[in-house]
Amino acid sequence: MYFILEFSVRKISFELAKTGATNNFLKEYKWEFRKDIVILISPGYWLARYYKDKIKSKKDNLPCHLKKFIKVNNKINLCLSLNLFAILSLLFYLNAIAFFQSLIIWRFISRSFEIICAFSNDVINGHEQQKSSLTKFDRVKLALLSYVEIFFYSACFYLVTVKDIEPIKAFLISLGVGTFTNVNSDLFKCNEILALFTYIQVFTTLSLVVLSLAIYVSRPK
Repeated sequence: MYFILEFSVRKISFELAKTGATNNFLKEYKWEFRKDIVILISPGYWLARYYKDKIKSKKDNLPCHLKKFIKVNNKINLCLSLNLFAILSLLFYLNAIAFFQSLIIWRFISRSFEIICAFSNDVINGHEQQKSSLTKFDRVKLALLSYVEIFFYSACFYLVTVKDIEPIKAFLISLGVGTFTNVNSDLFKCNEILALFTYIQVFTTLSLVVLSLAIYVSRPK
């Protein structure tokens, strides 16, 4: 179910990029265990990489195609996280959020992994190795949108994992962790596993604020 959700997001992003490339997903793909094992951790990251490679492999590929895919994918993920939080907030009062717990937890891990890898690789590869036409201002905007998204998909995670908290409280927890103002909340002291998960959000945020933004602002263009 979660893979279908992620596949829909990337497929829509790919179609909106209007590259003209065919979209025969999995029919022509050659699986490599070492390269593709990541799909078990983050289907979103794997699918994003698949479609980026698809765009790059097209003979008449233009950097603007990859740029558009990246920007659309970023915006759709933000909208998805916002909508999921809104839906869960409604379902909370109907006592029906338990059904979505596995999906939300997997998305929390998957999306965090994708953001950390995407922005960290961007920093490590440097300006010369970038194949899109994204400017440093585009990259800063992408990072800021992802930063906002982290608050919402993390709030979804806390809403389905922390007992007896309302949606607004879940969002405040996410806001506290994401701004490093309340990482050691009393809510987590009795649950070591949940406390460990909060640092996924911390590391994801650090990959944006400390690494990505600093490097992007210093780039020549």
